[in-house]
Amino acid sequence: MQPLPGFRDFLPDDCAARNYIFARWRDIARRYGFVEWDGPVLEPTDLYRKKSGAEIVDQLFNFTDKGDREVSMRPELTPTLARVVAGIDLAGRRVLELGAGLGLPSLAAALRGGDVLATDWADDAVELLLENAGRNGIVLRAKRVRWDEPQSLLDGAPWDLVLCADVLYEQRNADLLLELLPRLGGELLLADPGRPFAATFLAHWDVEEVAERVYRLR
Repeated sequence: MQPLPGFRDFLPDDCAARNYIFARWRDIARRYGFVEWDGPVLEPTDLYRKKSGAEIVDQLFNFTDKGDREVSMRPELTPTLARVVAGIDLAGRRVLELGAGLGLPSLAAALRGGDVLATDWADDAVELLLENAGRNGIVLRAKRVRWDEPQSLLDGAPWDLVLCADVLYEQRNADLLLELLPRLGGELLLADPGRPFAATFLAHWDVEEVAERVYRLR
């Protein structure tokens, strides 16, 4: 009998190699100020439906558990940041999201009472985010902003809360954010799935991990 698709066995030699790599990875991460935290591998399927629509379910490893709950294996971190934001009382607070994409953290922040501005460099992303907010009766603002032309963001500073989810996928992004974020003021929350540029970026900050791979930066 073979393992299920997407799974594999780790026999002793393979397991030793894997453990060596993980040990080195953890050691290097700790040198750069990472604090390890573990969270649920399984999340309610509705969390991903609300972000990406019903069609996402066919792309997830999902099942109905014994309590008749729809459950999915976590595929990425943006919903985790949104869940953290959804637990914060943001009534009356001014919230900015950078690199919003589909904008799930912004939508969660608006539902928690925040005065939200979601930004992205892509017109299509901004248009889709506004459409999604409208369909769900959520009030927020969204606009196209480049990080190398941030004057409109600086004009609104200081922000009470700045959100970034999976934005460190290029070195130039990390460089621009290192210059921009301290000028925006307020509390900074960043979610990162382990991008190659994240460790060097985080080394510039006092980092607190508030959920799995979600960091408060000071």
